[in-house]
Amino acid sequence: MGTTQAHVNIENNFQFLLFIRLWKSKGKFALSNIEEFVKLTENRMIDIPKIPGRDLKDEILQMKEYLSLLIDRFSE
Repeated sequence: MGTTQAHVNIENNFQFLLFIRLWKSKGKFALSNIEEFVKLTENRMIDIPKIPGRDLKDEILQMKEYLSLLIDRFSE
């Protein structure tokens, strides 16, 4: 029989606490900014700036994948 693990929450996981603090302080702004940018870029291609040593498109795709996985794990 498998073991039952406690839910992850801000009291038992420091990384989740940091994520929630970041989201509480900047999440609404980021979401609003993205929503407006999506509207602005409708039917248009986006030129992603080049940053040495980074791949912004890949980072955004990773964020999409990770957020989707986390959403699937929400208990509510």
